[in-house]
Amino acid sequence: MKRFPKTAALACAALLTTSCTGRYTVRSGYYSPSPRPAPASPPRIALLAPLDYPEVLSWGLVVCNSKLTAGRAYLDAVEAALNSVYGKVSRAGSLAGAKGADYAVEVGPLPHPYQLRFLDPDSGRLVAEFSSPGDERLAQVVSRAKSNGFGNAVTILLFPLALPMCAAIMGSEMQGAGRSFEKGSSDALESLMRSIASDGRVMLSPKAKLRLDELEARGDEFLKTGDAAAALGAFADAAALARGLGTRERTLAVKAARAAGKGGAPAVPEEARRLLARGQAYFKQAASPADYAAAIAEIERALGLAPWWASAHFNAGLAHEGAGNWREAAGHFEAYLAASPGAADAAEVRGKLAELEVRAERGEKAAGSR
Repeated sequence: MKRFPKTAALACAALLTTSCTGRYTVRSGYYSPSPRPAPASPPRIALLAPLDYPEVLSWGLVVCNSKLTAGRAYLDAVEAALNSVYGKVSRAGSLAGAKGADYAVEVGPLPHPYQLRFLDPDSGRLVAEFSSPGDERLAQVVSRAKSNGFGNAVTILLFPLALPMCAAIMGSEMQGAGRSFEKGSSDALESLMRSIASDGRVMLSPKAKLRLDELEARGDEFLKTGDAAAALGAFADAAALARGLGTRERTLAVKAARAAGKGGAPAVPEEARRLLARGQAYFKQAASPADYAAAIAEIERALGLAPWWASAHFNAGLAHEGAGNWREAAGHFEAYLAASPGAADAAEVRGKLAELEVRAERGEKAAGSR
C-alpha cells in the first residue's frame, strides 16, 4: 500500500491553514492626534523603537489562525501622538541610543493595556508610567479565538465546505477586530496624551524642573518676609514655565494671586485686557459645553500675561464651569478669592467652590454634553 507523500501532506496542511486564516493590516496613519499647545520648555524625547518590536499579533490552533499586523503602524501612531505634545521626538533602537535625550519612552506590548514608560536614558530609572486599557473588544477577540474550537470542528466534520466557511468567518472576524483596534488605539492614545500633557514629571526638561522648583521656593520665601511684589514676580515666572501642567499651574496661579492680593500686583498689560475681552465675547456666544473651548483659550492666554489678575480668573472659572471642567473652574475661583480677599461676592464664590467639588466627586457632566 502506497503511503501518502509527505510533500502532498505538507501542501494540504499549508493550503488548509492559509485558507482558514483571517488577516488585517493596520493602516499607516490611522491616528491623527489632536493639536496641543507647545510646552514652555519642552524636554528632548526619544521613542524606543527596537527592530524586534512585534509586528504581528496572531492566535489560533492548526487551522483558522488569525493575524493582525500592527507593530510598525502602532509605533508610528505613538510617535505622532508624542509629536503632538512635544513638537518633535527622535527614535532610538535601545536605551543606549537615547543618551542625548532627557527622557526615553518605552512602548508596552500590544494588544493591551496601552502603556508608555518614561525612563532616564542614563540610569534606566523609571520617571513616570502612563497606561490606558484601550481596546477591550480586541482583547476579547484574542481570548475567544485562542482555541478556535468551532473552526477546527467545522474543518474536520465538513471538509468540503470547511475552507470557504472558515475563511469567511475568520476574515469577517479579523476585519472587525482590525477596525476595532484602530478605533480603540486612537482613543487610548488620546487619553494617554492628555495625561502626559498635564504631568510636570515629563513635560519639562530636568533643568526646567529645577528652575520651576527654585522659582516657587523663592516666591514662598518672599511671601513669608512680606515682599509681595518680589513674590509675585517669582510666582509669575514659575507659572509661565508651568503652563498646561494642570494642578501645578493652578497652584502657582493661586500663589501669584495671593501675592497680588497682598499688594504686589502691577498694572495689567493692555494685551491681556484685549484677550480677556475676546474670551468674554466667545463666552456670551457659547451654546454648548464644547463652545466654551474658544473662551477658555483666550482667557488662559490673558492669564499667561497676568497670572495674578482676579477678573481674568473669575471669567476663566465661569468658562471652565460652562465646559464641565469642575476642577479647573475651582482652581480659578480659588485664585480669584486669593487675589481679591475682600470681594463683595466672596461668600457666593465659596459656595460655588463647594458645589464644584461635589460635581467633580460625582463625575457629573456639563448640562447639554453628550
